[in-house]
Amino acid sequence: MAVVPWTKVGDSEIIARGFSKTFVKEVFINPKTGKPDDYFFLNTRTGKAPTIIFAVTADKKVIAVKQFRHGAEEVIIETPGGNPKKPEDTPETVARVELEEETGFRAGEIIALGSGLCWFEPCSYKIGFHPILAKDCVKVGEQELDENEDLEFDLIPLNEWLQMIYSGVVRDSKTITVTFLALPHLQATITVR
Repeated sequence: MAVVPWTKVGDSEIIARGFSKTFVKEVFINPKTGKPDDYFFLNTRTGKAPTIIFAVTADKKVIAVKQFRHGAEEVIIETPGGNPKKPEDTPETVARVELEEETGFRAGEIIALGSGLCWFEPCSYKIGFHPILAKDCVKVGEQELDENEDLEFDLIPLNEWLQMIYSGVVRDSKTITVTFLALPHLQATITVR
């Protein structure tokens, strides 16, 4: 038996909004019962997908950031990223701007990874993210953080970074996804210890 798409009925209803996010309700018709079911999703305020950046220096050091994440209630190690600020912003533009603002590094080359959006968690999130590789990054200035950003960056050798993923130190799913999408572009080999 084939999986059948559920039909959405009506418009999205915004239940709450805050910190650049919206919580929305949508109604879908269950194809098995023919009855409507309510579903609730987290979305970005603008409805535009954020960009998640795997940034590396020429000597293959990963530019990682550490920041408190309210859902986890702890400081999380992840890769930089951010949301478009203007309607015309492309994922590549967002990658350049966010990388420089969050870390003070400028990308030499930007490569879009994959063939489309990656999903945070498609059952609960209405939005995916654009995975981007920023290669040959160089330090050009200081961090220029927004008032709601409190983060620090670190340079971690690629092999050590991979070990941090395998050992459970790096646990952020978007970070792990963008890391593994970037590896073929870095001619990197994976050695698990």
